[in-house]
Amino acid sequence: MPKKTQNEWTMDVPEAMKLSGLSRNFIINAVEQGFIKGTVVVLPSGRRKCRIVRKAFMRYLEADE
Repeated sequence: MPKKTQNEWTMDVPEAMKLSGLSRNFIINAVEQGFIKGTVVVLPSGRRKCRIVRKAFMRYLEADE
């Protein structure tokens, strides 16, 4: 299995959860509905995978304060 890579442009859901205290479902739903920029892929198993644009997520958190 390939190793996950972190970069300065995107983040995964666990990192977003850690920064915000929001649930996995809330974050993925926000991306699907366009409140946060990112992509969601639905796997054949039905599980949703998500990559989030880091800058957009940080702006989302700032607007929430």
